[in-house]
Amino acid sequence: TVLVVDDDIVIRAQVTSILGAAGYQVVSAPDMNVALAMSVRCRPDLVISNPTMGQLRGNQLTALLLVAFREDAPPIIILSEDESWRQQAVGVCVVPKPVQKDRLLGAVAELLLPPAPARAR
Repeated sequence: TVLVVDDDIVIRAQVTSILGAAGYQVVSAPDMNVALAMSVRCRPDLVISNPTMGQLRGNQLTALLLVAFREDAPPIIILSEDESWRQQAVGVCVVPKPVQKDRLLGAVAELLLPPAPARAR
Protein backbone atom coordinates (compact mmCIF):
# COMPACT_ATOMS: atom_id res chain seq x y z
CA THR A 1 0.00 0.00 0.00
CA VAL A 2 1.24 3.47 -0.91
CA LEU A 3 -0.03 6.48 1.07
CA VAL A 4 -0.08 9.73 -0.94
CA VAL A 5 -0.20 12.91 1.17
CA ASP A 6 -0.63 16.29 -0.50
CA ASP A 7 -2.89 19.26 0.19
CA ASP A 8 -3.09 19.91 -3.57
CA ILE A 9 -5.93 17.72 -4.80
CA VAL A 10 -4.65 17.83 -8.39
CA ILE A 11 -1.19 16.50 -7.44
CA ARG A 12 -2.73 13.94 -5.07
CA ALA A 13 -5.08 12.70 -7.81
CA GLN A 14 -2.28 12.62 -10.41
CA VAL A 15 0.07 10.58 -8.23
CA THR A 16 -2.75 8.28 -7.10
CA SER A 17 -3.78 7.71 -10.72
CA ILE A 18 -0.24 6.96 -11.93
CA LEU A 19 0.38 4.46 -9.13
CA GLY A 20 -3.06 2.85 -9.40
CA ALA A 21 -2.62 2.36 -13.16
CA ALA A 22 0.76 0.72 -12.46
CA GLY A 23 -0.96 -1.81 -10.16
CA TYR A 24 -0.14 -0.39 -6.73
CA GLN A 25 -2.78 -0.22 -4.00
CA VAL A 26 -3.04 3.49 -3.14
CA VAL A 27 -4.71 5.50 -0.38
CA SER A 28 -4.51 9.26 -0.03
CA ALA A 29 -4.73 11.96 2.62
CA PRO A 30 -5.13 15.74 2.30
CA ASP A 31 -2.95 16.64 5.31
CA MET A 32 -0.43 15.27 7.79
CA ASN A 33 -2.95 14.69 10.60
CA VAL A 34 -5.04 12.41 8.39
CA ALA A 35 -1.86 10.83 7.03
CA LEU A 36 -0.60 9.90 10.48
CA ALA A 37 -3.97 8.38 11.42
CA MET A 38 -4.07 6.45 8.12
CA SER A 39 -0.49 5.26 8.64
CA VAL A 40 -1.48 3.65 11.91
CA ARG A 41 -4.61 2.16 10.36
CA CYS A 42 -3.34 0.84 7.01
CA ARG A 43 0.42 0.46 7.69
CA PRO A 44 1.62 1.72 4.27
CA ASP A 45 4.70 0.24 2.62
CA LEU A 46 5.60 3.69 1.26
CA VAL A 47 4.58 7.31 1.93
CA ILE A 48 4.69 9.96 -0.81
CA SER A 49 4.38 13.46 0.59
CA ASN A 50 4.54 17.18 -0.10
CA PRO A 51 7.16 18.37 2.44
CA THR A 52 5.71 21.80 3.20
CA MET A 53 2.13 21.12 4.27
CA GLY A 54 0.84 22.58 7.49
CA GLN A 55 3.08 22.36 10.53
CA LEU A 56 5.03 19.22 9.65
CA ARG A 57 8.06 19.13 7.41
CA GLY A 58 9.59 16.13 5.63
CA ASN A 59 12.11 15.30 8.33
CA GLN A 60 9.47 15.67 11.03
CA LEU A 61 7.19 13.21 9.23
CA THR A 62 10.10 10.79 8.95
CA ALA A 63 10.76 11.13 12.69
CA LEU A 64 7.09 10.60 13.59
CA LEU A 65 6.87 7.47 11.44
CA LEU A 66 10.06 6.13 13.04
CA VAL A 67 8.61 6.71 16.51
CA ALA A 68 5.33 5.03 15.52
CA PHE A 69 6.77 2.05 13.62
CA ARG A 70 10.46 1.85 14.62
CA GLU A 71 12.37 -0.33 12.15
CA ASP A 72 9.10 -1.06 10.27
CA ALA A 73 8.66 2.62 9.31
CA PRO A 74 7.79 3.04 5.63
CA PRO A 75 10.22 4.84 3.33
CA ILE A 76 9.22 8.33 2.18
CA ILE A 77 9.30 10.03 -1.20
CA ILE A 78 9.15 13.84 -1.06
CA LEU A 79 7.51 15.70 -3.97
CA SER A 80 9.01 19.17 -4.31
CA GLU A 81 9.88 21.90 -6.80
CA ASP A 82 12.63 23.01 -4.40
CA GLU A 83 15.94 21.33 -5.27
CA SER A 84 17.32 22.10 -1.78
CA TRP A 85 15.17 19.24 -0.43
CA ARG A 86 17.74 16.87 -1.89
CA GLN A 87 20.16 18.05 0.81
CA GLN A 88 17.59 18.63 3.59
CA ALA A 89 15.59 15.42 3.39
CA VAL A 90 17.71 12.87 5.22
CA GLY A 91 16.70 9.27 4.57
CA VAL A 92 14.08 10.09 1.97
CA CYS A 93 13.93 10.08 -1.82
CA VAL A 94 13.07 13.36 -3.60
CA VAL A 95 11.00 13.44 -6.81
CA PRO A 96 10.77 16.87 -8.45
CA LYS A 97 7.50 18.58 -9.26
CA PRO A 98 5.91 18.70 -11.73
CA VAL A 99 5.60 14.96 -11.27
CA GLN A 100 6.68 12.91 -14.27
CA LYS A 101 5.29 9.38 -14.52
CA ASP A 102 8.60 7.67 -15.30
CA ARG A 103 10.49 9.43 -12.49
CA LEU A 104 7.76 8.67 -9.95
CA LEU A 105 7.49 5.01 -10.92
CA GLY A 106 11.29 4.69 -10.94
CA ALA A 107 11.54 6.08 -7.41
CA VAL A 108 8.73 3.83 -6.18
CA ALA A 109 10.33 0.79 -7.83
CA GLU A 110 13.62 1.54 -6.03
CA LEU A 111 11.85 1.44 -2.66
CA LEU A 112 9.22 -1.27 -3.22
CA LEU A 113 8.83 -4.52 -5.04
CA PRO A 114 6.75 -4.10 -8.20
CA PRO A 115 3.04 -4.86 -7.74
CA ALA A 116 1.95 -8.43 -8.38
CA PRO A 117 0.16 -8.83 -11.70
CA ALA A 118 -3.60 -9.27 -11.47
CA ARG A 119 -4.69 -12.88 -11.83
CA ALA A 120 -7.06 -13.88 -14.59
CA ARG A 121 -10.29 -15.41 -13.37
